[in-house]
Amino acid sequence: MTLEQVRAILHGSEAFVIRMVSGREYRVKHPDYAALGQNNSTLLFDDDHGRIELIRLSQIESINVQREPAA
Repeated sequence: MTLEQVRAILHGSEAFVIRMVSGREYRVKHPDYAALGQNNSTLLFDDDHGRIELIRLSQIESINVQREPAA
């Protein structure tokens, strides 16, 4: 994923699922629960379990935007 692609998703209003190159997936309920790190190479978000996750953009394989509006 490019920085521009991630920024576009974060400016949307729909939930999304992040798939990592390792195969692990994270569901983000709303873009308001995610933010780019100060250096723009990391993404911070609140996962389904109330934990804050920090991942590198270079480790993201894909982001699947959900079609229904986020909660």
